[in-house]
Amino acid sequence: KLSVELCKWYNVTIATFYSDELYPNTYPYEGKLVSRNELEEENFLNKILSRLKFIRKIKKDNNIDVAISFLKGADLINALTTNSKHKTIQYLVTDVNVLIKTATNKLIYSYIFSKIDKVLVQNELNYKSLKNKVDNRKLSIIPNLLNVADIQDKSKERIAFKNDHNDCVFAITGTLYSVKGQKHIFKILAHLKKIYNEKFKLILQGGLNEIE
Repeated sequence: KLSVELCKWYNVTIATFYSDELYPNTYPYEGKLVSRNELEEENFLNKILSRLKFIRKIKKDNNIDVAISFLKGADLINALTTNSKHKTIQYLVTDVNVLIKTATNKLIYSYIFSKIDKVLVQNELNYKSLKNKVDNRKLSIIPNLLNVADIQDKSKERIAFKNDHNDCVFAITGTLYSVKGQKHIFKILAHLKKIYNEKFKLILQGGLNEIE
């Protein structure tokens, strides 16, 4: 969604470490897509070094003015490849207190925050959590474009669900792609069935063409 909007005014290059098969079916986009298509069994050190080379080349070849990163892996590479020729932005969508809970993550994010030019968060909670961890001149809030009041009102509505077989029902709503980890729900249900010896019904709501 961000690339689609930015492409109305800017030249956009999307760099992804993962397979380009994710696009456009799972993640619609606009702009130029460059994928590293890295393998899961790849050595960790080699993966980091290859990512650095991959992103440095993209930034140089495309004369990048602003590099925006999402999630820890991309944030770290963005910080490691920053230079005076472009600005770097990190967009944090995860609960910061959970994100930096471990000593390793505290160290990693301390480095990232020191190198990144701008740290964006999507809510007041993360903003307050980061005020004593990040130079406040770098910190800004850009909320998700959601009607929170409408969502809260609808969450209070009672929805009738007819269960003719008196089964225990679980429901998942979201993108039905392997990276989302839906496979784990099947293991959980199998485990619960052994413990309680009951029937379970699973409802999956999402795009069927996105299931691997």
